[in-house]
Amino acid sequence: MPRANAVRPYKDIMIYKNAILEDIVISALCKSYNGVAVLSRLDARFPASGLVCITGPSGSGKSTLAELIAGVREPDSGSVSGLEARCVSMQFGDDRLIPFSTALENIMFVMKDRQTRAEALELLGRLGIAGAADKFPAQLSTGMRRRVSLARALLYPHDVLILDEPFKGLDGETRLQAHEVVCAYYRPGDLLILITHDPIDAAILQPLGIEARMFSMQN
Repeated sequence: MPRANAVRPYKDIMIYKNAILEDIVISALCKSYNGVAVLSRLDARFPASGLVCITGPSGSGKSTLAELIAGVREPDSGSVSGLEARCVSMQFGDDRLIPFSTALENIMFVMKDRQTRAEALELLGRLGIAGAADKFPAQLSTGMRRRVSLARALLYPHDVLILDEPFKGLDGETRLQAHEVVCAYYRPGDLLILITHDPIDAAILQPLGIEARMFSMQN
């Protein structure tokens, strides 16, 4: 399976090429919803590159942590540092597709001029859903919507990629295709944060050739 720079035109992006990348440091992070604490003074340190696998049961705060790292939510207190010079892309735990746009339009929405319609169609094909390009989210199965949201995250320019349960709803050949695509689109030097309730997902991504840093969360 070719590396990402063989399948996407990232060589001309050079995201912060001369920056000295720092570890991601999470300090005393707190987040509550409706008075119920989801995260309470969480401390963690993740490497600047490689694979981090955040595991834990439902309700342990995995998705909340991912969204705080990505900056799409604000903590009640505490901080996340080390991402100031990074470009972050995220696949959310829910698909968050634009309902009145087709699968292809949802992907093209985040693409830049250097990327083409043909590239988006190629990626849909590699994920086994080429025929879904002109369909709206309501016309797609759960697994198909999951793959569209994965494609969108992969094609948004990034050097930090957060995938929240990317293989949810996939099985058999479709799951294998998604594994292979994630491996192909990983570039050495990137940071991939994988959120999952199943630690085996980290082992499945071993073709990346990097050891997964495991981080377990509990209720």
